[in-house]
Amino acid sequence: MLSDELKTQIQLAYRASLDAKSHKPRSGQRQMIAAIARTLGNINRGSEGERLGEKHVAVIEAGTGTGKTLSYCLAAIPIAKARGLKLIISTATVALQEQILHKELPDLLEHTQLSFKYTLAKGRGRYLCLNNLEGFLNSEEQAMDDMFAGLFEQHLHSDDINTVLYQEMDAALQKGEWDGDKDNWAGIVRDQDWRRLTTDHQQCTNRNCANYSACPFFKARAEIEVADVIVANHDLVLADLSLGGGAILTPPKDTIYVFDEGHHLPDKAIGHFRHEVRLQQSITWLRQLEKNLVNLKQELTDDVSVTGQLLLKIPQQIQSIVNFIQYAQQGLAPYIQGLGLDQDNNQHRFEFGQIPDELRQLAYSLQTSYQKLFNNIESIQDECKKTKQNEGMGVTPETAETWQPILGVILGRLEQCVGLWRLYSAVDDQNFPPNARWLVLSGQGMEQDIELGGSPILAANTLRQQLWDKCFGAVVTSATLTALNQFHRFNMRSGVPYESEYLRVLSPFDFQKNGLLIVPNMVNESQ
Repeated sequence: MLSDELKTQIQLAYRASLDAKSHKPRSGQRQMIAAIARTLGNINRGSEGERLGEKHVAVIEAGTGTGKTLSYCLAAIPIAKARGLKLIISTATVALQEQILHKELPDLLEHTQLSFKYTLAKGRGRYLCLNNLEGFLNSEEQAMDDMFAGLFEQHLHSDDINTVLYQEMDAALQKGEWDGDKDNWAGIVRDQDWRRLTTDHQQCTNRNCANYSACPFFKARAEIEVADVIVANHDLVLADLSLGGGAILTPPKDTIYVFDEGHHLPDKAIGHFRHEVRLQQSITWLRQLEKNLVNLKQELTDDVSVTGQLLLKIPQQIQSIVNFIQYAQQGLAPYIQGLGLDQDNNQHRFEFGQIPDELRQLAYSLQTSYQKLFNNIESIQDECKKTKQNEGMGVTPETAETWQPILGVILGRLEQCVGLWRLYSAVDDQNFPPNARWLVLSGQGMEQDIELGGSPILAANTLRQQLWDKCFGAVVTSATLTALNQFHRFNMRSGVPYESEYLRVLSPFDFQKNGLLIVPNMVNESQ
């Protein structure tokens, strides 16, 4: 139950906020505050602090002019703080994010008695990786980059490196004039120049990195640890959830989420769980991977070390995957011919997402084989990480530092392959909408390739498993959540628990009396 103390705190903050702006109370706004406070305040906890029950989500459609931002901030911030939880406010647009950061939250701190710290959360891709910057200012590292060109999707040759820009960035960092955040860089940065300087969760070596203490991303991450309110966007929240939650943001079980512009969430979730793989391109990449891993073996100080033994298994694992891919190519060739696919008609959607049994069986073998290779290379990366504590066997610290980000790139690629083949090997649950699966024929002649793709049709089951089942509490709000005055369609697409609190608040604006519907006189076929 919501305590009397919290009720009073929310009521006083609401009055103070209205008085500061000379506003009058709005009926819809009060309804919204009450619904959110009731939902979040009535969540019960177990002996270890875990959430009990399923009525922990409030779904609120509030028309334009309701004052949604103030409503969820006033209700959720005090409850989250009182329960020792983080509040993540997620938006779909930069404009709303900036409004919350630069107007709504500062106004609450200035005009009410609420006390809280807030920060903006961004993904790793918005921050400079100091290791990468140092590497591209080092000619030896540039040569190393060219040597592994075949493993990188968007590789640019060393003569394309914008050394002048990187020198300017390095100087700005040294003088304390820049914090490594792309959005705070004064000049224009081309995507291809910035892409070289960033990293992802697979390539990042975290605490094992020599630049960890000065890392722009981890400095920003430290602010998240002490903040009460974290402002993010849907893409970042979904990326964190796809990594299991807690990798970038706080763990879902310790978090209350507010999804403003929540009608975008289902569609964005589908994109985050989409996978595509080209067959011949995969074979080429795997062969390149095998050659490059030979270089690592040559750099080992002890061939019988753990790393050496792991590397011995890789050629056979790669050959097994290549064999299965070739079987798939051979089996799909007559199937594609029967479909009549060509350069102009190059796409085929498998009806109801159902693929031939032979392909599904091969997909299971490929998923298993790719997973073994992934586990093997992940173990090699772990050995490289151990050199920081002088525990790695057969790998020098210099070799480990060079290879860790490279192995991260490899793992990221393998992770995508595992995801695709898992999707193709799975038999869809009849209780949920099927997954979409498709085939695309690309290129001609010797350059022809087969691309297989797949994604959920609806994100409901994925969001249910990754978000709603794991989070402590959540609020979803938007001006457009209902269809035919009901939430059924949003439920179907988002997977929010049916036991959730639902509220529809009409706009305070009288559009019927003040709005005009004008149909212009345009030229059309009937005239």
